[in-house]
Amino acid sequence: KSSVLKKQSNSNNSQHSQNSLNYLLNFLDAYDFASEGSEDIQEESKTLINASVLGLIFEKINGYRDGSIFTPGFITMYMCRESIRAAVVQKMNEHFGWACGNFDDVKNFTADKRAAKDVLELNSIVNSLRVCDPAVGSGHFLVSALNEIIAVKSGLHILADDAGVLLGRIDVNIENDELIITRDDGNFFSYEISNGIIPREAQRIQKTLFHEKQRIIENCLFGVDINPNSVKICRLRLWIELLKNAYYTEDSGFKNLETLPNIDINIKCGNSLVSRFALDMDLKKSLKKFEYSFKDYRTLVHEYVQARDKDTKRKLEDTLKLIKSQYGQELGTLDTRQIKYSVLKGQLHALDTEVGFVEPTPQQKKDIEKKRAKLEDDFKKAEAVKKELENNDGIYRNAFEWRFEFPEVLDDDGNFKGFDVVVGNPPYVMNQMNEHEKEFFKNTFKHSSGKPDLYRFFTELGHYILKENGLFYFIIPNSILATPSTTDLRKFLINSNTILQLTNFFGEVFEGVGVNSTLLYTKKTKPKNETIVVINDTENYPSADSLKAAIEAQSFLKISDIKKSAEYLINTFLKTEEISILEKLEKNPKLEKIASYTLGLQVYHNTMHSKSDIENRIYHSKEKIDESYIFESGGRNISRYGFNENFNEYVSYGEWCYNKPDIKFCKEERILIREITSKTGLVATITNSVHVPNKAVIIVICNKCSNHFLLSILNSKLIGFYINKITEKGEQRLFPRVSLTTIKNLPIPEIPATEQSPLSTLVEEILAKKQRGEETVELERRIDEMVYTLYDLTEEEIAVIEK
Repeated sequence: KSSVLKKQSNSNNSQHSQNSLNYLLNFLDAYDFASEGSEDIQEESKTLINASVLGLIFEKINGYRDGSIFTPGFITMYMCRESIRAAVVQKMNEHFGWACGNFDDVKNFTADKRAAKDVLELNSIVNSLRVCDPAVGSGHFLVSALNEIIAVKSGLHILADDAGVLLGRIDVNIENDELIITRDDGNFFSYEISNGIIPREAQRIQKTLFHEKQRIIENCLFGVDINPNSVKICRLRLWIELLKNAYYTEDSGFKNLETLPNIDINIKCGNSLVSRFALDMDLKKSLKKFEYSFKDYRTLVHEYVQARDKDTKRKLEDTLKLIKSQYGQELGTLDTRQIKYSVLKGQLHALDTEVGFVEPTPQQKKDIEKKRAKLEDDFKKAEAVKKELENNDGIYRNAFEWRFEFPEVLDDDGNFKGFDVVVGNPPYVMNQMNEHEKEFFKNTFKHSSGKPDLYRFFTELGHYILKENGLFYFIIPNSILATPSTTDLRKFLINSNTILQLTNFFGEVFEGVGVNSTLLYTKKTKPKNETIVVINDTENYPSADSLKAAIEAQSFLKISDIKKSAEYLINTFLKTEEISILEKLEKNPKLEKIASYTLGLQVYHNTMHSKSDIENRIYHSKEKIDESYIFESGGRNISRYGFNENFNEYVSYGEWCYNKPDIKFCKEERILIREITSKTGLVATITNSVHVPNKAVIIVICNKCSNHFLLSILNSKLIGFYINKITEKGEQRLFPRVSLTTIKNLPIPEIPATEQSPLSTLVEEILAKKQRGEETVELERRIDEMVYTLYDLTEEEIAVIEK
């Protein structure tokens, strides 16, 4: 009675009787399979499925494994529209020598090109686009790219049949991530048989749309994923897009549908982050040995795509596998890692067999031994890499060879040219790796330091596989903007590329995944823009409307302001007056020049301890078992100017700990900073009790000033303002914890001990009052005022901070 089927009941509201199969089919017909959003019951069902529904279902079933997350349609649509239209503008400018600034300029330049040969030429330029998603998932971005390229051709008025005759009676738009085709009378285009006949123009339109999609899928769209099920879903989604424009052939008397093409060759399964062979390897000498050139290879790929029977397809597939195998064997002999092993082996042999006429001096012997030790160390590493290369079950088990998997992005000599657009939503996964894997990724992705996170590797990879001036558009966690672990990647992006746009989302973009996200849009060219376009969408949940409103309210961020920070922090919310204050503060010395600092104790780590040791917390106890056991404190013990000595656990302090601070950080007078910050800034106190803080605490001992003086600075409103502004927008937190890197780079003025005294005295008063449970607001306000004076801030600047 609660379903839409109640409407089929009779007038006295008695339930209408149906058999089970009819009921099930009617129930399913009531569901809107053409929508990716809410599951509202529809008055009437649509006839065409939205391919994104398949992706949503797959990713829900997959349970976000491998970082697979469904991207909302309005985001994929927006990203593909921006990047693909910009790439078309670039291609038209390069081909014709134009100087078009945007897509509307191209429309004006192409307006008078309506001869069939001109239309076909313009289509061939658009068809030369190469768009890649290196973590394709279920193919949502490629479907959006397919629709966008069709819409681009319609927008340029070059959508035409194979003879170059324009489709003049239809209009193509994208709504809700779907291709909407309307006639010039405003009605939707429909392809229907009436009395065994299809109108000639309807047949021409449907046939043209089918082959346009086919050409784009075969020539323009490329995807890779490590999950074979993702690859299957992606291919299926593209086939569904073709099926929407499937047509009946004239030869069959409109009884048989045109055969679907082999679109599988450009959607491949493999680990796109791992390759045996570098993109810049020189292959010219090696290629002379082969029966097939790369030009032949491309031709065979084209023949495979066009093959209509299984036997032909299978033979071509075997030939392509043979060619790739031969290339792989030959390239293996050129691998720089194999060469490095051989060179080091030769150098070691030469050093061991070298005979001199004169006995070496003691210093020379030391130098020789030092050289031998270095060579032996390098050789061991090279030998490990060589063994890994030979081990098919190791790092290279699912290796994807960009060098020859997609011949469309190679020139006739086999050189890797790259893609015009790299777009996508890479997995956000912190990977556990063995030492060989860590070494491989460290050597491959030189700008992704810190703990291995796949999205950082994919961001770097995306720029490597782009052609010069290619466009990169990813949706990634907005930790890219501020966290210390992404500093090297930020420097690479800013110094080696032009960042065109940053779109910040503060809210849940991905349903059920608590990650704030950023759209990163760059161009692979030396930086040409001094400013980055910034879009901040602070809605609780981004939508097409909220994104549109945010775009209209876009702002700008100066590259020079980003570079003023040692960590290249990107704060999209900073105002001009706030930047001015930060610049003034940063003229002071950094804390690392006046103090010692360390992270608290981290006892367990899977590289040193077994899973059982970690789960059973074998180095923790409620009692003091032996002299190695001392009290352990944590963030819970720390408040601003307060320390609670209510220790409830001992920890065994020794070499068995993963990260062990020096004993002075456990016994001497020291400042303790809680890793979790408050809304107003740092939470820090001072202590000299014997205990070891855990890893949720940063420990500081001032060498060139009083600890009490330094504590007054750290707990001040000014430093709270500074930390909030370099890492986040107030309560819209990019990174809710303070890092050791941030602490060591805090600006702290160096002043004589006599001038430190007033602040130190106030801190001592506050500490005493806190112990007695008394109010300290007035004393803390006086400290804030004195700190403002210490940094030479004006009344206007103080007002900005206080606000």
